[in-house]
Amino acid sequence: MKVFLVTILAVLTGSAFAMDPDQAFDNLIDAMYQGDAEVLMSYLSTESLGLIDFILVTLKMEPAESIAEMNDGLDLEITVEEIEGWTSFDFVEVFITVQPFVDGLPPRENLLSSGFELHGDSSMVFVGEDSLNVSRILMVKEEDDWKLDQRAIGSFMM
Repeated sequence: MKVFLVTILAVLTGSAFAMDPDQAFDNLIDAMYQGDAEVLMSYLSTESLGLIDFILVTLKMEPAESIAEMNDGLDLEITVEEIEGWTSFDFVEVFITVQPFVDGLPPRENLLSSGFELHGDSSMVFVGEDSLNVSRILMVKEEDDWKLDQRAIGSFMM
């Protein structure tokens, strides 16, 4: 009987803390605005993380060229040695904390989710309140967590 009660309690507790896709999206955006790469990456799907790994590999293939573009476009001073040692975490952290990126972010209230629509293990999160200017962001369910789909990352990064 005790095992049954503990199991029920665990299930109820887990479902009480389970997030909807729009809540997960808002947490991801909060992490981006706070420059918290660790939390931000926890809301990226496995495929999204793989895409970031791929982008990093391509940067490392021609580091001098990549560095010239990043140092010029993002006003950074990155060396070949730094980029060769980067992990995906390092890349994301630099990207979300570099001043031109931070300065280019819209006001946080412009990126609030306004609902979602479930489609099995995927969901469209609606961002914005004006029906003419609503963006749709694809989130996918991995295990019990909602994550940003790699197609959203791809369209943003490329």
